[in-house]
Amino acid sequence: MLLGHAGWTAGQLEEEIVHGNAWYVAPATEELVFGADPRRKWVNALTSVGVHPASLTQAVGEA
Repeated sequence: MLLGHAGWTAGQLEEEIVHGNAWYVAPATEELVFGADPRRKWVNALTSVGVHPASLTQAVGEA
């Protein structure tokens, strides 16, 4: 899933992930990566980290 694009300096992405700045990192389970229903991957990935898709916003911001 990709909701935009950015270029990072060395260590910037890791720092953003550590501080919870809009990144959700889900475990790459066999079912998630190779599961038979690709339409559910996004929902399954979010659910695996405790995020309900309906709780996400369409609002955007600037870093």
